[in-house]
Amino acid sequence: MLGKFMKYEAKASGKIMLLLCAALVAVTAIEGVLIAVLRNWRGETPQAGRLLLGIFSVVYILALLMALFGAVVYLCFRFYRSMFSEQGYLTHTLPMSSVQIFHAKLVTSFGWLVAVIFLALLSLSALGVIFLGGFQEFAELLADVICIGQAHGGNIFAKYSALLAGGMLLASLYILLLFFAGFSVGQLSNANKGILGLVASIAFYFIGQIVQAVFCVACVIGVSNMAVEKALDGLIGGVYFIEAALCIALYGISRRVISRHLNLE
Repeated sequence: MLGKFMKYEAKASGKIMLLLCAALVAVTAIEGVLIAVLRNWRGETPQAGRLLLGIFSVVYILALLMALFGAVVYLCFRFYRSMFSEQGYLTHTLPMSSVQIFHAKLVTSFGWLVAVIFLALLSLSALGVIFLGGFQEFAELLADVICIGQAHGGNIFAKYSALLAGGMLLASLYILLLFFAGFSVGQLSNANKGILGLVASIAFYFIGQIVQAVFCVACVIGVSNMAVEKALDGLIGGVYFIEAALCIALYGISRRVISRHLNLE
């Protein structure tokens, strides 16, 4: 039953998520065509063309942000509506525990958010290839970056690429749990559940920022005599550890409230 419900959740969420992805792909395609046309223009590039590219570049950036932030807003809104609003009565009639439903929604939401982030990175990479003139030029630039990293000791590019990928996955999970935990706490109230859920989410966010800021200050003081790379590795590792701990705490809050203190509208 859990697997069937996750498939349903993925399909139901996909109606909006695929629209966001399709919009980003369409805007990326138009931006890529404009870049390619102006890049290969024979003679002086017309001023109208540069102006059009500048305007559409702004549109592209807005579309990119809309896809990322829109995905977070939609997934969190869907979680609240299907778990704690009137629609929640239907959701909780399923032959599954509340915790299982929470797990299914968390996994599918995380999967969709990661997919959108991957698409955004793919979009930026595609425009980079077009701007540089082709895959060969892009590969040469990437090879130069890797060589520079190896010249400074080891494959720094691979290491920090892996750290960046891991950080993005962790940040995606953290932001979802931030709102899921906030809405879970907010639904304990008898009125204004959604507003209180947003307030709780914001409170959790600032608590997390304070914890991370204190840790970063402590790290800066503690690693002042270390080599730059080791100090940076320690700082990044510590921040990831703190964020992982916050994810566990937010998950624990969400799970406990949903399993023991469910209070539907």
